[in-house]
Amino acid sequence: MKIGFGSSKITPSGKIVIAGAIPVRYTDKVHDDIFASAMVINANEKLTVLLSCDICHPNRRLTDEAVLALKSVIPNFSLEQLIFCATHATAGFYLTDDEFLNAGLQIDFDKIMPLEKARQEICDGIVNAVKKALDRSDEFLYNLFSSA
Repeated sequence: MKIGFGSSKITPSGKIVIAGAIPVRYTDKVHDDIFASAMVINANEKLTVLLSCDICHPNRRLTDEAVLALKSVIPNFSLEQLIFCATHATAGFYLTDDEFLNAGLQIDFDKIMPLEKARQEICDGIVNAVKKALDRSDEFLYNLFSSA
């Protein structure tokens, strides 16, 4: 079995809506960067990616876009190989352009970077984190029955 770890910055390059707040709050500066962290496990020629991002929620659209982006480094990668978690950082940012979810928030989309660009930047960070994890993968030997 091989295991590797990697992380990459996913801080948005433009203004965004801060998730987890009503009324809607728009960013004015970056206080702390946010990250995507990945652990890859390759056991018996089966690769699994555990991914955590400093965002409020990984919606289906972002998940699908992340799987597609990961195919650039893992050609046969599929959704079944991904475990996608979020730190539920309420200081993270809002990613959806779902009309139902937006109805109650009254977001002024002219004040923020395009959501497609924000998702692309996250996917780029995810790919970088996974690349680092793959590059840093090493044999992991652990005997559950050892007395040490």
